[in-house]
Amino acid sequence: MLSKLISITLLLSLFFGGGSSRMYKREYYTDGNKKAEGWIMNNTKTSYWLYYYSNGVKKTEGRYKNNLKEDYWKSYHPNGKLSDIGSYKNNLKEGFWKSYHPNGKLKEEGFYRNGKKEDYWKSYHLNSKLREIGFYKIDKKENFWKSYHANGKIKEFGHYKEGKKIKYWKFYFENGILEKEGHYELGDMNKWWIYYDNNGVVNHKCQLKDGTKDGYCLKYMNKKLTSAQKYMDGKKIKEWFDLKSFKRDNNLSDLK
Repeated sequence: MLSKLISITLLLSLFFGGGSSRMYKREYYTDGNKKAEGWIMNNTKTSYWLYYYSNGVKKTEGRYKNNLKEDYWKSYHPNGKLSDIGSYKNNLKEGFWKSYHPNGKLKEEGFYRNGKKEDYWKSYHLNSKLREIGFYKIDKKENFWKSYHANGKIKEFGHYKEGKKIKYWKFYFENGILEKEGHYELGDMNKWWIYYDNNGVVNHKCQLKDGTKDGYCLKYMNKKLTSAQKYMDGKKIKEWFDLKSFKRDNNLSDLK
């Protein structure tokens, strides 16, 4: 079975004390195009290495130390434009990194610690408008975050804990009008949620439990309650079209 790549080692034979050898190595795809090239010492990658896509476009470049990525590295999109830039320490991303969209525009920027996203991060849409802004802790979203539509209007905001939405969140249509708002508990929608139409007027309200309707759902038209349903574990068990009977059956007096 033919190997997927042909490895050619140039015996430049630069010998050092203790019998260690340093050699320059080139690797090729089966079609003859270059795949990688760089230095080998004692059968481990060292110093500068350069990798290529199968079409010959540069893919990644950077330094190794004892077979581990170290210091400054760059990677590129198949179209040749810069994709990522930053530093490694013991083969893990460390410090400030930037990533770019294939069109060359900045995609995201922030800090790594031991290969995990940490602290303050920003991401951007293809048109360079801000997409998201917030904090990471050990590669998971934490604390307060904001997201934006590609037109620059606010999309959503709220809190995270260990990468899951918590507390009260608000979501907006692309025109900036409030779309919905409500509570999250460890990533699941819970308690009362309020939904709005494109004009920002309440359309309906629902009680949720772990993202499923559980309790009452109230529907409105022209700011007036028109019907109500009761759910249990996502299944509708009763419906009312008369406000008086709904309030009477459920011992409600202040419902609007």
